[in-house]
Amino acid sequence: MKNYLSLFFLFCFFFASAQHDSITIKGVLKGQGKQWVSISFTGSNGKNTSVNVLAVNDSFQCKVPKQDFPVMARLFSGAQKSLSKSENGINYGNPAPPMMLFVYHSDLFVTGDVPILHTGTILGDSENLDYTDLKKMISQPEKQLWEIRNAMFYLSEKDSANRKKMMAEVTVLSRKEAEIKRKFISDHPASFASLLTLSMMENFYTTSDYAEAYEHLTAAYKKTSIAKNVEKRIQLFSTTAKGSAAIPFIRKDKDGNEISLAAYKGKVVLLDFWGSWCGPCRATHPHLKELYAQYKNKGFEIIAIANETAKTPEEQRKNWLNAIKTDQIPWVHILNNDGAEKQNLVTDYHIAAFPTKILLDKQGNIVLRITAAATDDLDKALEKLCK
Repeated sequence: MKNYLSLFFLFCFFFASAQHDSITIKGVLKGQGKQWVSISFTGSNGKNTSVNVLAVNDSFQCKVPKQDFPVMARLFSGAQKSLSKSENGINYGNPAPPMMLFVYHSDLFVTGDVPILHTGTILGDSENLDYTDLKKMISQPEKQLWEIRNAMFYLSEKDSANRKKMMAEVTVLSRKEAEIKRKFISDHPASFASLLTLSMMENFYTTSDYAEAYEHLTAAYKKTSIAKNVEKRIQLFSTTAKGSAAIPFIRKDKDGNEISLAAYKGKVVLLDFWGSWCGPCRATHPHLKELYAQYKNKGFEIIAIANETAKTPEEQRKNWLNAIKTDQIPWVHILNNDGAEKQNLVTDYHIAAFPTKILLDKQGNIVLRITAAATDDLDKALEKLCK
């Protein structure tokens, strides 16, 4: 009898410990029905966790382990419908986005509608409450972006006019949403939601502004994996920090002329890292052509450095020259692949994403570095430098 009592108390101890070491996530999702709900994340111990439960009448409940610090989790619904279409015999799909939430040490309550699951509400602790507040702030542009992107998915590939119009709307709304997020990050330096949001907004900052925004955050969450990833990105770009001298190079342009970066001192120079294969890169060309026409006679030059992905040097050069001709981009052009064995400019400048644009002042020092073209920082800088 004594042994049975010991085992009973031992079971109770471990059961209580298990309860103490876990949190409950429950919720009501309109349209969920009896479909499965999945929550997955990489824990503070570095291990992956995934929990799947069946809902009952739109409601679900599950337990997940507590974490030493907040970690980002994704909640998927089996009732979600992904976008799908078929065009010219090819099937296209676009998965529905999940709901993002933070798993830490408090029970959570989730509400939302399955068709727009990513806009749902999470209650339970300050980390998720802050994130819910941010989502309310961006709800209007987020809803409009969701509707436009869904409509764009079903556009025919041949409907370039409507696609161009919609892309312009996406650009305006994305910048509006980014402004709200940047203000939230600045106003809430102690919020984990600020850290998470910053980690996903690298394209909406110059690299120096990005580093400054991170430094502005309090130290409370800087031991988290998300913070470490942000720090790695900042460290990667430290060699091209604002105010540092540009890395010199001498290469041949598309016509065989020798191009020395040092020879461009006295001019404002934009190094544009791109590739013929890169849709977002080529989407920036129309605006770059406007800037080039506006400032070329005021001491502005663009040196485009292409990195091609084709297998053979012949294919690389052909694709590169065809893109230059098609896009009618009239500035200086260098093919990084041609001579990369002596100096790889993509490696030297730590280019991790395309397009990346690095602006130099007349002394050859770096003014700004930005990935993509999601901000107007380049426009503002040129306005000051090319008076």
